[in-house]
Amino acid sequence: MAITIILLPLLSYLISSDFYNKYNSSFIPIASAASTGDFGAVSFVSSLPNNSNKQTIVSEMSKLGVGWAREEYTYSGSIDFAPYDAAYSKLHAANLNILGLLTYSSGVSHAQWRSYVSSVVNHFSGVTAWEIMNEADNYLAPADYVAYLKEAHDIIKAKNSGATVVLSGITARVESPNFWNGVSAAGGWGYFDVAGLHIFHDGDPSQDSYNNGSLGEEVEHAIDSINQNGGGKSIWVTEFGWDSNAFGTDNQASWLSRGLETIHSYSEVGKIFVFRMFEQGNGFGLLNSSFAEKPSFNAVKDAISRIISGQSVSQPVDEPQSESVEESTTPQVVVNKENSSVRLDTLENLANGQKNYRIVVLVKDENGSVLTSVKPKIIIDGGPSDLTA
Repeated sequence: MAITIILLPLLSYLISSDFYNKYNSSFIPIASAASTGDFGAVSFVSSLPNNSNKQTIVSEMSKLGVGWAREEYTYSGSIDFAPYDAAYSKLHAANLNILGLLTYSSGVSHAQWRSYVSSVVNHFSGVTAWEIMNEADNYLAPADYVAYLKEAHDIIKAKNSGATVVLSGITARVESPNFWNGVSAAGGWGYFDVAGLHIFHDGDPSQDSYNNGSLGEEVEHAIDSINQNGGGKSIWVTEFGWDSNAFGTDNQASWLSRGLETIHSYSEVGKIFVFRMFEQGNGFGLLNSSFAEKPSFNAVKDAISRIISGQSVSQPVDEPQSESVEESTTPQVVVNKENSSVRLDTLENLANGQKNYRIVVLVKDENGSVLTSVKPKIIIDGGPSDLTA
């Protein structure tokens, strides 16, 4: 089956009614409607030394426009909850949801792990999403991890059956989805709701990184891995960012902006957490170590605002929009055909033997940014009669 993309600025996605009726296909746009709840930041509010610092970061998060904070509850046999409580109260007052990270220390027994998880989860009953360990693929075999995962899952669900259990964020390398294969083989696929992913792309989002492809291809590797293990899981990117010390403040700002749009264009991704709110020992952070806003802060703030409003990050906010465009109109942007892509996903098998499909189209500009303001028309060569249901 050959598929041709004709680029028509500002047209909605088109697919013939004959094709839809004959094949009972469902066509879904690249990105669903966005909200502040799709975005978060790795906050580390509880790690700050005083309430004034804590409030500053929470206020900056509200200004940023995110709906979630990822807070780490560091493993301890006897937890001092005071700094965590102070952070929780300020985040809660700002209507920020919390993704709680339950960490692991080498050599922790299962009895110690269960005690720690129970203590934290019972103390923070208002936290409704929990990530089970940080980058566990770096220090535990999948089968060993699954044993801890099952224990945490059962404790969390007993406390709140509606809570979201997030599989440990794994590093986005071409070999890393193998960890998910191991989790599945060890019987762990039913003990989490969402798969965690960490993406630290080595350079421009449109370029190859660690032999894992472009930023979008990194996400696609993860999606393919989930589908190969039976599917049914969305992805939360629980860490995502660039070090401005390594790449410069301007690149950090530009790449975060473009990267957010690219990752959000995949409907399989539920939430994206920028790493991190403030610098501490490196250039990761939207604020410097004195909590002054870096260029990346406003870049992320503007990107989130534009994504939520349905505008392309790569286009000016106030660019006039046309109601209709003739097919001969020349696009007002430069499209990179090599980086643009089309894929056909099967959504479900129907009782009558037919299938529901979706066509996912990513049209990218010369910088590798997804162009949501340029909507493709899909033409099936030869017409629907050439296709088999």
